[in-house]
Amino acid sequence: MKNVGFIGLGNMGGPMAINLIKAGFSVSVFDLVPTSVERLTAAGAQAAASAEAAVQNVDVVISMLPASKHVESLYLGGSGSFNQDCTWHPDHRLQHHRTRINAEGCRCG
Repeated sequence: MKNVGFIGLGNMGGPMAINLIKAGFSVSVFDLVPTSVERLTAAGAQAAASAEAAVQNVDVVISMLPASKHVESLYLGGSGSFNQDCTWHPDHRLQHHRTRINAEGCRCG
């Protein structure tokens, strides 16, 4: 696993993505805030025009999103297969997401 798609580059996601780049991973990034993407491309990431583009030809996808509604939109909005969510949200919402994501044929641990 060397190619990572990373969605959500805020206060937590940005530093995580930079650490992956430093560790030698090829990281494709997307965020709704252009300056966040620019900061990561300056560190060596490849900018993606959309969340869907960020997950093309990668081994794993990591998201760090601000709220449950964003997670639902990303993972259940028809954007394809996503692998790892690092977003904090209440446990009952997490179980709800896992159930729905798994029902769509994706693996969510």
